[in-house]
Amino acid sequence: MAGIQLQGSELVAILTIGVVLLLVGLIGKVKAQILEVGTDNKLVRFIVGILGLMLMIFSIILMIDPSLFPQLLETTPVVTTQPVPTTITQVTQTSPSLVPSETPNLQPYIFGFETCATQCSGQNSTSTFPEKTTIIYLTMQYQNIPLNANVTRTESLGNAVWVEYDCSWPYASSGVLNYTFTDPAGIASGIWTFAITVNGNVILQKSFTVLGTWANWDPIGSFNTCTGAKK
Repeated sequence: MAGIQLQGSELVAILTIGVVLLLVGLIGKVKAQILEVGTDNKLVRFIVGILGLMLMIFSIILMIDPSLFPQLLETTPVVTTQPVPTTITQVTQTSPSLVPSETPNLQPYIFGFETCATQCSGQNSTSTFPEKTTIIYLTMQYQNIPLNANVTRTESLGNAVWVEYDCSWPYASSGVLNYTFTDPAGIASGIWTFAITVNGNVILQKSFTVLGTWANWDPIGSFNTCTGAKK
């Protein structure tokens, strides 16, 4: 249970009352109507004086050392404001990737073209052949050639077409092509061009060279098929 709590101003009032009572007890000059007691009675003056002295002593003690009567004093607690720890969580919003996805190349194209003196193995590619070479091997990979697309393949020496194949594509849309370019009498010397078009668009045009001055020229002609040989 909490005790009576006194503030500083109340202690001063008690001290004042004690002084007055002590004076009343010692002097006995206070009128009876104020204290409602007779001041001519020595016993009354003695009791009043003792009471006043006790109040004075009590008030002075409380002023000097309040800890002797902790329940009688109202103390204002000292509040120390401590900063409330705040946890700051850094939130990084991850946006969807802004890197555009690679658009698949749906156009017909050919890659990995090689010309070889023997069957191509990936390690024997060359673009230069000796004079009177009778056979050249060609290999390449292709993708996205639609079924029944118009495909034209030509082999030319300068502006002269040695052979031309023109057909509706009957094969898979992607795969590997292997051709041979042959002439038993020896392929003519010069810079040759190998070209493929799909629906009128050139998707491959490569060159290779046969050295020397061999001028043999016996063209095969044109075929309405994708492959074929001179009969």
